[in-house]
Amino acid sequence: MNNRFSNLNERFKLVLYVLVVISLVATIPYLANRTKLESSAKQVEFIFDYRGLTEIANYQSKPEKYLDEQLATLKTAGVKSMAIYESTLKDLQLLKRINYYSTEELEKAQKLDSTSSENFTYIIYSDDDARIEMDPFIREAFSNVSIREWTFNGKQGIVIEAALAEAIMKPIGFDPITLNKLSSDGFEIIPRFSDRSLPYDHEKVKQQMEVFEQLGVTHILFDGDSVKGFTDQEDLKSLDLFGNLLNQHHIGIISIENLLPQSQYGFNYLAKITNFNVVRLYSLSGIDATRLTADTIVDRFLLAAKDRNIRMFYLNAAIFNNPGKAGLVSSLDNLFIAFDDQVGIIPTLEKQGFPTGEAEAFQVNKNSWENPLKVLIILGALSLITLCISSFFMLLTIPSFIIGIISSIGLFFYNSDILMQALALGVGVSTPTLAIITVLKMILRKQTTPVNHKKNLLTALKLLVITTVITLTSVPFIVSLLNNVSYMLSINQFRGVSVLHLAPIALVTLYILLFIDKSPIKRLRYILIQSIKVWWVIAVVVIGIVGFYYISRTGNSGEAPAIEIFIRKILENSIGVRPRFKEFMFAHPLFLFGLFLVLRYRLAIPFLIIGSVGQLSLVDTFAHIHTPLYISTIRIFLGLGLGVLIGLILILVYVFIENLFRKYIMNRV
Repeated sequence: MNNRFSNLNERFKLVLYVLVVISLVATIPYLANRTKLESSAKQVEFIFDYRGLTEIANYQSKPEKYLDEQLATLKTAGVKSMAIYESTLKDLQLLKRINYYSTEELEKAQKLDSTSSENFTYIIYSDDDARIEMDPFIREAFSNVSIREWTFNGKQGIVIEAALAEAIMKPIGFDPITLNKLSSDGFEIIPRFSDRSLPYDHEKVKQQMEVFEQLGVTHILFDGDSVKGFTDQEDLKSLDLFGNLLNQHHIGIISIENLLPQSQYGFNYLAKITNFNVVRLYSLSGIDATRLTADTIVDRFLLAAKDRNIRMFYLNAAIFNNPGKAGLVSSLDNLFIAFDDQVGIIPTLEKQGFPTGEAEAFQVNKNSWENPLKVLIILGALSLITLCISSFFMLLTIPSFIIGIISSIGLFFYNSDILMQALALGVGVSTPTLAIITVLKMILRKQTTPVNHKKNLLTALKLLVITTVITLTSVPFIVSLLNNVSYMLSINQFRGVSVLHLAPIALVTLYILLFIDKSPIKRLRYILIQSIKVWWVIAVVVIGIVGFYYISRTGNSGEAPAIEIFIRKILENSIGVRPRFKEFMFAHPLFLFGLFLVLRYRLAIPFLIIGSVGQLSLVDTFAHIHTPLYISTIRIFLGLGLGVLIGLILILVYVFIENLFRKYIMNRV
């Protein structure tokens, strides 16, 4: 009975292989759709922080003249958009619209004794135009406190019965004078909405959106840790109301890259309401804009546009004391060098296919063929996972496939996103594991060969190709399962990357230790009764150190050594796409070398564990959904090519040393 069931499971594997092939064909439309989606938005837009610019201007001898000159220079350089914050009293004072005083400051200015028990805010308008434009906004912002008329030195003003420390923090609204000035100067306006004006006032926001539409605003950027309407969503459904306003006025939202510790609260929800009318933005800090070299800034912008689907670049302003120059240094000086019209940011990006213009969201189209093909792809993914399981436990082939189908149906109705991510992770873990195990079985079926370096090298290269082809089978599945623009925009994250980095290594190691020849129980019993040797302890320590370093370098938190950064820059500048360092300098060469050795010496089998690092890295490259497919494809094949080249050098060195050893040492013995 056991043999019949085992034979049935063995025959069922043929069904799984057929399903995998059919599913691979079904992924072709998804791959084409992903490529089309990535090419649907190529224009890049440069945005300058207007508040920062006014702060720099106020350090100059003639602020208004300086501000106008810098605006003209920025526009000529290619910066066509200005980010405008909701004004505060401090902003209006910087713009020379008003002056404000506390009760104490006013008494000192009038040389009066401080006898008042009040702590109010006194505002004087700079002229009648400023009073006419700003007075309604200020009064509306402070409508919850008493306000009265006031004059000082012949100028009109108001008294706000609120402490100055509190009053200067309150958002007033978008300064209409600034909006009209920048718009008439030909700049696109990027409003920076905050969620600080509470409770959410839908009518006021509606009026603001109507003004923005008239000014030609196409995107807004949020200021603070939450989006407009987030705080009052539970009581007022304010996020839904705000999202509907965005749709009515055809205004998209902007996602700030690497905003830590997380994206702005409510952003993901708002993105769904707007049907992912989202553009990704890279923000260059004022410190970086001042201290980085112009070449480094250009490289950063190019990498962001090319590798991470960034289409907006935010330029922050900063000004610092420079004792060496006995003066002030601003970020503008360095930025103008980086925007050189010959070798700067704009010509560099244009050469790579990213023209300057109004950034647009990726064009998402829902196709009728997606759902039927997705069913086939799910079956194919389950088949690959099942084939991996069967490599360890043949009797679980049919049961695991049936359990997989039942679980997938349940997960689909509970949360389809979780199902797709779980299957993508399962495929990502299974294919490199299955690839290494398949090649290991092929090697074990062969007899160890005598010294025939040419034959062994050709065989090793063939086995590397077979391993890589099986591993890359996962790529169409991952792309198809995670075929949603939210992953490209990093709004939705592919979970389980740490598992992807560790599981194939652990599974291959487990297979080599327990499943390679005898039954797992006998192998485990054999290992447990062995005496612990010193070299075992040393090996464990070395593996632990290497493993710790490997884990520290996964993701974005690891810090690369100087030599690696140097090699990266050479590859980036000469080839245009940087392959992964650990692949071509470590994993692929040692895997090829290990395959070459294991054909003669079975003790070299642990080298295949190292090979799993390179194979899982191939999968991980495509798990970065925000990276365009063609970039990932070029990256892995460059890594393979360079890795094979280094591996061949390693083999030649080994053969040379071995020949020397045989000629001079073995002959003497």
